[in-house]
Amino acid sequence: MHPVLEDFSRGGRLLLDGAMGSELERRGVLMPLPLWSAAALETHPDVVGWVHAEYAAAGCRVLTANTFRTTARTAVQTGRGANWAKTLTRRAVDLARRAAAQTLGAPPIAVAGAMAPLEDCYHPDRAPPRDVAEEEHAAQAQILADAGADLLLIETMNTVGEARAALAGARRACQLPVWVSLIPGPGLTLLDGTALPKALETVAADGPDALLLNCLPADYATECLPLFSRLTIPWGFYANASRLPGAIFNLWDDIPPANYARHGALWLSAGAQIVGGCCGTTPAHMAALAPRFSLESPSKGDINIR
Repeated sequence: MHPVLEDFSRGGRLLLDGAMGSELERRGVLMPLPLWSAAALETHPDVVGWVHAEYAAAGCRVLTANTFRTTARTAVQTGRGANWAKTLTRRAVDLARRAAAQTLGAPPIAVAGAMAPLEDCYHPDRAPPRDVAEEEHAAQAQILADAGADLLLIETMNTVGEARAALAGARRACQLPVWVSLIPGPGLTLLDGTALPKALETVAADGPDALLLNCLPADYATECLPLFSRLTIPWGFYANASRLPGAIFNLWDDIPPANYARHGALWLSAGAQIVGGCCGTTPAHMAALAPRFSLESPSKGDINIR
């Protein structure tokens, strides 16, 4: 097991990195659907590497490989084959690993292989049947493990069924630690309509190594804190730098780094072991958050976070 993950397994806390897709957009990289951020692996791999390196320099202990859309299913949708998807997946992991290795004099950094919904993050109705999903996620998990990922991050899961299928497939394919992150909708529900407390309980029962929420507004994540009080496994958040769920464009100016860090301090003080950022967050957001990991609780001034 990677040294970072060994420390984490003993109760340590980890600063996950921030967004890749919105950061590429901010830097002018075009990302047409359905490839989205994966397109940059062909057109701007240098920029992907720079983003990883900046997150590493900001103090992140886990870099997430840009594999959100490098599945064989996505390749078929673009008229390409499974071998092309495998090549992109390996390239993405390699870029993250290079950035992790080049941060000289810094603590070690682990690389997570991202595993996203097979279809669309915001359309749970498009999720494939569970048996199909498990097979495809198992295949992607094996490719990520072979490419050198240190852990698997099953993220932005919008249905309980696909979250569980992805976890089962990952467990069957390899021996890497597996984290699962869900994307909630309004009213403390998962996007598939499942009550969020029930969704967390159900997925936690399947035994992921950590359970998280991502791609939600930071203040909404703070509202969800009571739901994690009964969990017996590590948990955390990586939220958007926006108060609007699903917002992509122009959201990087919505919540400044210092304010986002105040949210993170509250999450850490409530027991979160993993904190990072999703859409709109930048290396500056993570740099502001990093010092909070040395504090046991937020200051009184952190309570007013808007």
